[in-house]
Order: sequence, then structure tokens, then C-alpha cells
Amino acid sequence: MIKTVLFDLGGVVLESPLEVITNFEKTVGLRHGTVNKVILEGGDTGPWACLERGQISMADFCHEMDHQSKKAGTPFSSQHLMSAFDEMARVRPQVIEVVRSLRKRGQTVAALTNNWHSGGILEDRFAELREEFDLMVESWKVGLRKPEAAIYQLVLSRVGARPEETVFLDDFGINLKPARALGMHTIKVGSVEDVVSGLCEVFGEPI
Repeated sequence: MIKTVLFDLGGVVLESPLEVITNFEKTVGLRHGTVNKVILEGGDTGPWACLERGQISMADFCHEMDHQSKKAGTPFSSQHLMSAFDEMARVRPQVIEVVRSLRKRGQTVAALTNNWHSGGILEDRFAELREEFDLMVESWKVGLRKPEAAIYQLVLSRVGARPEETVFLDDFGINLKPARALGMHTIKVGSVEDVVSGLCEVFGEPI
């Protein structure tokens, strides 16, 4: 029996971070995939991962990312990139309605997000969203990030749920894999329709 539904935010409840990056690349004339390549080259100890764990400031992150992008031969302004993420602050109203419906049904509904201390519109939106969930776990506040197994264990501990009683929705397959390994049900989200249909399948009834 599912007792807890765990939502990623960006790309599930909010607009997709991938679209933000793609639009940024178009705006500044970068080839598609350039930004993600620079991010991934940093690995688990690179500036992006450290920012999401709250280990470095935004100023230090921008300095390191600017250096990394220059080193890769594709320089771009990290400050402008991070400002672009305010576009992601748009909430998907259909998903919020699903969240509210689940809470009315008696499910515990939590959010698990990789994010950072920005001080911008996006952070304001996270503050508003806390009212919609029973719990929100933000990577930079807990010093852990998806797909590290410890952050899934942390959220389960905080909501008092077992993995098999939990379903997790995320737009990145890499973040779903450790959740499945722990025993959670998972839903890969590519659109709002995936949220609704995936939950209906898990519960065996309309949401």
C-alpha cells in the first residue's frame, strides 16, 4: 500500500531545467548540450554538485564554472545561466492539483529537490511550494543531492515511510535508479500526463 508520494520539483512540479538550459544556449549562441557537458565534466566533486550540496557560494560557483567553461573551449557566463533558472519558477498547475488531491486522500506528500541558495525568484517559489507539501527536502540545506542514496534515506526517515510504501516521481532516470534500488516505486516524468497516468497506474485508480 502506497502511503507516501515523493515529488521532484524542477521538471515535475515546476518547468524543466533542461528547457532553461536549452533556451540559454540558444540565446547566447552555444551548441545544444554544451552546458550539460561542462556540468557533467565536473562530476560529483565539481562546482555544480558542490553548489547543490551547499558547499560553495554562488559567487565561487560562478567563478569555477566560468573557468571550467573556458577550459572546455566553450566560455559562457555562469551568472547569466543561473539567472535564467528563474524561468523554471513557473508552476505546473495540473501537478499542484494532483498534490492537493493526494493530500486530501490521506497520502503523505513530500518534495525532494536538488537546488541551491539563489536569493532569486526561484527560491521565492520554493518557499511558496513548502505550503503545498508535508515535507520539502532541499539538497543545499541537507548537504546531500540526488542521486546519492543517503538523501532518499533521509527523506524516508523524515516522513516515517518504508521504501515499498513510497512512490517517487522525477524527470531524470539517474535519480530514479537509486530510489528503485531502495525498493521505492518510481515514475519517469516527461510531461504532466506522465504524472497523472503514472500515479493512476501505481494506485490502480484515478487520482
